[in-house]
Amino acid sequence: MHYGKQPITSSATLACARSDASRGRHFAFELMQLQHLFYLVNSRFVLTTPQTVNVGAEEKRVKTFLIEAEFARLTSVDLKGCLFAGLDQHMTRFLELYRAKSGIEGLTRLLRSLDDNSLNHHKRTVLLLGLPHFLKEKSSGFFKTVKATDGEDTFRKGMKVGVVMVKDGGDIVDTVVVLKEAVILSDLKDIPRAMALLMGLLYSLKTIQKN
Repeated sequence: MHYGKQPITSSATLACARSDASRGRHFAFELMQLQHLFYLVNSRFVLTTPQTVNVGAEEKRVKTFLIEAEFARLTSVDLKGCLFAGLDQHMTRFLELYRAKSGIEGLTRLLRSLDDNSLNHHKRTVLLLGLPHFLKEKSSGFFKTVKATDGEDTFRKGMKVGVVMVKDGGDIVDTVVVLKEAVILSDLKDIPRAMALLMGLLYSLKTIQKN
């Protein structure tokens, strides 16, 4: 899915970077693009206008890489690997706690989607989506579900930060990261990956603000 008409980088700029013979210069260029992305968000360029970031397939790939690279540079930790390892480490205990709260409708509905053959990826999704229900917080403020036919304003207006699942029938066809009413990333397809990128983006933004 594509949102908005305000691209951060042009295809010509990306092509120029790729043609660079030096891998080091290419990496430095991409870090500059990340700083530009953070500048746009931090300067309220995309926060106060109705347009959102245009996320084409190539631009999504670059921004995904940049968020992961900046997080690794700041923390010396692999972004997705760290989150996924933590989820897997505590998976069994969390699912036991969820099952003990069988009276909570949201948790019960999520747990029904699990069986003995459920993939680890699906268990991570259930763990993450179940946290607001387990903590008795409103999940609609952070996790939203919309239909594929809904307009963008349906989910991003008034949303400070969160992850949106776009459904076509019972299938999730898109997962979107929203920050300050701006679509930052889309076409992510899965919740754990979207959560990892959102965490990496927020951490990097916070670090830049401090500096």
